[in-house]
Amino acid sequence: MDFIQRNGLCVDVLNHAWWFADDEHQRFQFLPSTSLENQTPASNKIACCGVKELTLPEKNVIDVIVSDGLKLLENSPGLTTKIVHKIEIEGTQPIKQRAYNYSAKVSEAMHLELDKMLHSGVVEPSHSSWASPVVMVRKGDSYRFCIDFRKLNQFTKKDSYPMPNINTLLDSLRRAVYLSKLDLKQAFLQVPLADEDTKDLTSFIVPGRGLFRFRTMPFGLTNSPATFQRLVDSVFLDLYPHVIAFLDDILICTSDFETHCTLLKEVFRRLYESGLKINEDKCEFGCREVRYLGYRVNVDGISVDPEKSEAVTNYPPPRNITELRRFLGMAGWYRRFIPDFSSISVPLTSLLGKKRDWKWSKEQDRAFNRLKSALTSAPVLARPNFELPFTLQTDASQNGIGAALTQVHDGEERVITYCSRSLSSAERNYSVTEKECLAIIFGIEKNRQYLEGAEFKVITDHSCLKWLLNLKSPTGRLARWILRLQPYNYSVEYRKGKFNCVADALSRIPSSQEECLTAITRSAAAAAAKSPSSADEIPTDDPVPTLPQPPTQKDEWYERKLYRVQNQPDDHPDWKIEDGQLYYCRKSFAKGELQDPSDNWKLVVPWNLRARILRECHDDLQSGHLGVAKTHWRIGRLYYWPGMYQDVIRHIRRCDVCQRVKPQNETPRGLMYPRYLSKPWDIVSADLMGPFPCSSLGNRYLLVLEDLFTKWVELVPIRVATSAVISNRFRSVILNRYGTPSVLITDNASNFISSTIQELAAAHGIKHTTTPLYHCQANPTERANRNVRQLIISYLDQEHHSKWDAYLGELQFALNSVVHSSTGFSPAFLNYGRELQASRCYRAANSPARSQPPPSDLSAHNEWASRMRKLDELLHLAEKNLLKAGTQQSQRYNLRRSSERFKVGDQVLHRSYLLSSSVDKTAAKLGHKYVGPFKVISVSPAGSCRLADDQGRDAGIWHPSKLKRYHTSIAEGGCVP
Repeated sequence: MDFIQRNGLCVDVLNHAWWFADDEHQRFQFLPSTSLENQTPASNKIACCGVKELTLPEKNVIDVIVSDGLKLLENSPGLTTKIVHKIEIEGTQPIKQRAYNYSAKVSEAMHLELDKMLHSGVVEPSHSSWASPVVMVRKGDSYRFCIDFRKLNQFTKKDSYPMPNINTLLDSLRRAVYLSKLDLKQAFLQVPLADEDTKDLTSFIVPGRGLFRFRTMPFGLTNSPATFQRLVDSVFLDLYPHVIAFLDDILICTSDFETHCTLLKEVFRRLYESGLKINEDKCEFGCREVRYLGYRVNVDGISVDPEKSEAVTNYPPPRNITELRRFLGMAGWYRRFIPDFSSISVPLTSLLGKKRDWKWSKEQDRAFNRLKSALTSAPVLARPNFELPFTLQTDASQNGIGAALTQVHDGEERVITYCSRSLSSAERNYSVTEKECLAIIFGIEKNRQYLEGAEFKVITDHSCLKWLLNLKSPTGRLARWILRLQPYNYSVEYRKGKFNCVADALSRIPSSQEECLTAITRSAAAAAAKSPSSADEIPTDDPVPTLPQPPTQKDEWYERKLYRVQNQPDDHPDWKIEDGQLYYCRKSFAKGELQDPSDNWKLVVPWNLRARILRECHDDLQSGHLGVAKTHWRIGRLYYWPGMYQDVIRHIRRCDVCQRVKPQNETPRGLMYPRYLSKPWDIVSADLMGPFPCSSLGNRYLLVLEDLFTKWVELVPIRVATSAVISNRFRSVILNRYGTPSVLITDNASNFISSTIQELAAAHGIKHTTTPLYHCQANPTERANRNVRQLIISYLDQEHHSKWDAYLGELQFALNSVVHSSTGFSPAFLNYGRELQASRCYRAANSPARSQPPPSDLSAHNEWASRMRKLDELLHLAEKNLLKAGTQQSQRYNLRRSSERFKVGDQVLHRSYLLSSSVDKTAAKLGHKYVGPFKVISVSPAGSCRLADDQGRDAGIWHPSKLKRYHTSIAEGGCVP
């Protein structure tokens, strides 16, 4: 009634119509009751039988059932036997991270928490190669023990088990009369880990105590929600729709009391059989009203929790033109959803004229409330569709933070929830980055029931937060917040402030109250159309690093310093102002007394000129694209600004010319992995040598074929290196003698990747793999080529190089009849079960001949069987020797390699292999060392990257040692953070 009186509403019950007293010609019709179910629950309740309040006898019955159930669960171990959590890793070697440093006080609290977990059996000592750091999170006067699993989550294979559809769950509540809600105690810790490997992956370092691992599923693993939802579905799914389980929240809803009692007993029984415990303090039995998954269920039906729209509902009337413009800007983004928006807003827009006096009357107040009502009802607010992705827009201002959860419905972006709050006095002292990060935390946790287990996008107007997930060694508030976000699967997208208007307005609601709500976020629909693309506290005993803050249009630091020096010159003896310019005295100790005192005064550069100075002192022809130290000296000789050295580093790192011209100083990427070989002639590698001088037989090339298990080498001279010739020789030498291999490895030469070779491989079921471009080390035959070349040179008449193919048979015999260091046997022995006899063997020629009677058939068979058994044993021993040799070789190689891997979507440059050309007048030594950029479109398990250019054309497969990460150039204007 207050709303009707305040807004001057007239209601015609007989004709189902209503209108405003000041505009009786514009009438609105009430929707029929059958249409209500299709409207958003923000303004219409879902039809429901009506939750009934328990009578005294019913309450007594419920009390008995609950008492018996709680006694039963006292014996529950709190460790389920229904499911285990398994972590599957892809594409990485074990990652060992360093422990974070803490003060003695925090370390003591860490050891106490560890002792508790050891005593309860949650963790145990570990010998794993994995290690994650511990983060101690402040909780009141105590600390909470958390693990930073970001690195582990990055390489964990994601579980796609779906979360329940909330719309479907709400439909099951329509018939609810009796309600009970249960909450599981420390839910995730009630799920055991699957095996030793999974336990090892959860290992963590406790400084001063050693390495430990979890025995049960800890908080912070990326697949924990999926595993737990799978558990509760297996326990309660057959009781749906009367028993609803969403993660650790269980709701029992029935239309009659007897069924409710029966199901309550059944739920307690199943919890006991599953080994699960409940949190008695958070359970509600036989309630009149419950809040479940963002909705309120009571005797009146099911409605949206008022918190979803109270940020708009409580929006205070504007006090000046600035606040009015902000409100109208927010409302204007949704004008296509608000009938007669222009006519409704006329009283408000009339105050925006330059010569109009500010006068807020009942007419403006009525229009203001009508727009607020429209913003919190259909069709602006929509019901969530869990088949569609969510987008969370967030923003922070000096006084508040705000967020809006949206989805695109039929091509239009619609709001699901609004939320905002004011900042406390302590929070107002946070840096800009921390405030913006706090807004993300607030928005995600307010919308947990929608976002948990789903992949979603966070949009912010603070570019630094794009690196939030990759921040190394975080401490303080940022570390705490990053840990709270670990269970969520999200990406951060930067959007300019003028396109992120919904969250911006919510964060700036004007209010004098202590808990004021911040203004409404601007529409993501318009933003998408205009934009280029669509906890508890950690102890602060240690220094807390913050992300670099992006500059605003005005350089606040510069203006503040200029004001202070101008008004308090005595307090700033090292600063002065000349001709309106700010100078700072910074002495150079290198020249000593030779330094001219006037050279000590450096011009202080405001933010919007710093990029220009960087280009002038680094990119200019007379600056030479020199390194960090020299560029910093050149700038520091004349200029000064805080953080100048770091800006120089960032500028040079992003300089396009430097990235292409200068060598890579980082440790090369690309680890070596031992190849698993299990039987002879299963994997064959091939390569070409030549061209050589034409021999008397007309041969110019040598085809080298090698079995990677036995190390047997075939040397095949050929006249021309065409695909047809290579295919015929491979068929006659390999397929017809040794059988069909499973894999053929070659390089990327055109005669190996032609259709002829592809057809040969396809016809015989051979998997043809090629090595990365310009990375000959990946072809195992390269080592054999070196040996073959050395042998040919050793026996070749240096005056007649055309005889290079005269002794290939003998040289092949030499290679195949000697022991190989990787297997411990000769290739011949692994192939034939005996050593080959050389024709010029002195011992064989001088040993007396022994005459033996011919063996009987039985003894010959027994000797053959014994030899075959022995050969199998020797092959198995050779397999172990190969794996051992490969592992040792990989370990030696990897000492000089970085384990960092490129990811899909990364921008990279690859090494240039430009050849000198007199025709093109180009010299290889004068060309760029790297070319690109290219985009990584796929990454193999070994780390090799398939690249594509900016047109999407394939640029081949490259080994990571030939690649270099590309950093985008600094934009015009200020410095890029």
